Amino acid sequence: MASLFLWTGGQAVRAEELKNLLTNPGFEEIAPLVIGEPAFKDSLPGVTEMPKGWMINYSAYPGMLTVMYDPENSHGGMKYIRLEQTKKVMVALMGSAAPVKTGEKYLFSIWVKGKGRIALTVYTYNPKGFVGSIGGEWMDVSSAEWKEVKAELVIPEDRERIVSAVHVEGSVDCDDARLVPLKN
Repeated sequence: MASLFLWTGGQAVRAEELKNLLTNPGFEEIAPLVIGEPAFKDSLPGVTEMPKGWMINYSAYPGMLTVMYDPENSHGGMKYIRLEQTKKVMVALMGSAAPVKTGEKYLFSIWVKGKGRIALTVYTYNPKGFVGSIGGEWMDVSSAEWKEVKAELVIPEDRERIVSAVHVEGSVDCDDARLVPLKN
């Protein structure tokens, strides 16, 4: 397997050596789907399980998430997920909150294949709550082979935590997500 080297602060660092801030980034840990609001049950038809540390934003951007148990076709590990747009709006998969530092740069990446578009976004928060989002540039997937999509993000002033989000239009397989700090 080839290594990706990042140039950070005047030195090359292997990307896999940086601390990944995402929970369950390879989607290997799976739990039964639990929906707290019965009204949202119809928003996720057919979805019975979810990767631990991740959730579909079913109130605003519902769609289909399928856990694929297929080590022969995964990018890494035993599983990957398929996100499918089922309505006119995109589907959004959201990760757990991660602490960040104002002004620091982060790399958010994920391996994808399929047919559609993907946007890597982070929602930013300060002690009072949600402030805004950064990233969100749409990238074409249209590939039968795994390819890495990535976004470099700089945390704006007065932010202390972020929630990563993978937005999809179409049908896109996802595996091995990363959110790592880069040296400025």
